[in-house]
Amino acid sequence: MIKTILCVLIILTLPIAVLPLHSNSNSSQINILFDLIFTETLQNDPEFATLLGLPDTFAFLIDNSLLTMRTPKNIKAEYQRYHDYQKRLSTINIEELNKDDRINARILENHINLTLGGEKYQFYSTVINPYFGTHYALTQLMTSHHPINSLDDAERYLERLKQFPERIRSDIKELSVQIENGIIPPRFIITKYINILEQSKITNAKENAYYYTFVQRLNESQIRKRNQKDFQKQAYNLVKDSVYFAYELLINQCKQIIDLSDSRAGVWHYPDGDNYYQFCLQNHTGTNYNADDIHEIGLQEIKRIQNKINQKLIEIGYPEDKSFDQNFHQYNTALFSSTDPRFTYSYAPESRQQVLDDFNQMIQIVRLKLPNYFSLLPEALVSVKAIPDYAVSYSGEHYQRGSMDGTIQAAFYTNLSALPRKPGMQTLLYHETIPGHHFQIALAQQAIKYYPFRNLISSTDMVEGWALYAEKLAYENGWFDNIFSELGYLKSELFRAARLVVDTGIHAKHWSREKAYYYLYENAGIASYYEIDRYIIWPGQACAYKIGELRILKLRELMKKELGDQFDIKEFHRLILENGTAPVSIIENIVLDYINTKNQPK
Repeated sequence: MIKTILCVLIILTLPIAVLPLHSNSNSSQINILFDLIFTETLQNDPEFATLLGLPDTFAFLIDNSLLTMRTPKNIKAEYQRYHDYQKRLSTINIEELNKDDRINARILENHINLTLGGEKYQFYSTVINPYFGTHYALTQLMTSHHPINSLDDAERYLERLKQFPERIRSDIKELSVQIENGIIPPRFIITKYINILEQSKITNAKENAYYYTFVQRLNESQIRKRNQKDFQKQAYNLVKDSVYFAYELLINQCKQIIDLSDSRAGVWHYPDGDNYYQFCLQNHTGTNYNADDIHEIGLQEIKRIQNKINQKLIEIGYPEDKSFDQNFHQYNTALFSSTDPRFTYSYAPESRQQVLDDFNQMIQIVRLKLPNYFSLLPEALVSVKAIPDYAVSYSGEHYQRGSMDGTIQAAFYTNLSALPRKPGMQTLLYHETIPGHHFQIALAQQAIKYYPFRNLISSTDMVEGWALYAEKLAYENGWFDNIFSELGYLKSELFRAARLVVDTGIHAKHWSREKAYYYLYENAGIASYYEIDRYIIWPGQACAYKIGELRILKLRELMKKELGDQFDIKEFHRLILENGTAPVSIIENIVLDYINTKNQPK
């Protein structure tokens, strides 16, 4: 591990463009701490350093030939570093800092406290994860983020392939600690993970994503053909011998623990499971709400949204004397069996490209609306792409941020193994791109260039709360093309409300996987074990969307009430977006300060 004193010396050698100069002692100390954390994180997590795609200014911090080894020893060392950061932060008078430093110090303080709050649960996050496990992380890293522009890049790629067995063994060591402590996921999760790993071991290694994407990117580079052939040969052998061997190690380990597992879905059955779940809720929602609080909020929101949906259904001709359940399920059945081109795409070969074209056209249309609601607009562009075929079995729709150096453009990846229904497409786009995830994260990348450590901090309550707020903003202001797309938005909102009930049901109220599945289907029209298993693997995360959105809306109503005619929606959005993905609690204080300043006598 890098000693603290060495990291400080490294930081002090950073170019002036990276570290602003500060005359105030407190300010100097906080900025040294900011950059110490950033430096140590990149040096101890080379995979994350690659994912950031930092400019050349930071090249000396990044080693693209290494993988991140999350052994129990390294995990414990990381927590020790955070104890050191907390101690350093305690010596700084945050209130004496300038405004920007003060806000960033509060964000850091919150991040450190949450991190150390989870120290006792450091081995609870399951290694056996069919959706976001090692297979997903390494595939994303190697096929999308590891640069292939030079001989050195290609050689580093091969070095990383060589390290797959060591990387997997580090996972197995962490898994062994989990097993010793009774942290064992349900049997159906283990089985699903084994199947995904088995599918990744394609008989012909040339059809494996680690090989053929490497070949494609070699061809796109300026590397000489004779060098390319040698790299291709090495990559083929390494995929066949190193990658497949590593996957087999993990498969065998998973098979050995199946007999130790059972069908219990929630973390309540882990040692101290109830308190662990409370920590997960606090971490993801940024509140002290307990499971009962969130469950009740979910029930209330479900009832409210179901009433709105039924009103819309009556508008399009469904009977007034029928209940929500009757009308909604009749509508869903009709929608999913329809061949009407207003609602669905044909199964023609060109339809996949038509979906992407339609999504990208929506981006161009909504971009024209933004200046009426936002004073800050992101410089970086975003597009919609299909999830690669090798990942469709385990990857859902998601936003991928662009690299900090601009070489990788931001994208919303949609899973085209099943074509989307048209009434839900606008809502999904607003959530994932603009004014949702891309809008917020691209602006954050612009705003934090003088505070690189902020790349390390992303608060789920703000990230997902903002994306859901973006959907509502579109609905409130008439951005949807027709009433069917408005219903698509309301179904999305209902889905997020139902997540509050299902997540807390699984992890606090001992619901089975099947009970959670049928609740989500009966109350939100979503029939998906993929969704249920995601909540099982990632406790509390699904609660961040609705809780975060409700807190942002509450803040907006407060600002409207306090400022009256002075309220400006652009200013409200600026206060949120210029602070990136800071926790909602930090934004609340920023908005309150703004209100107090505006209301002061002139």
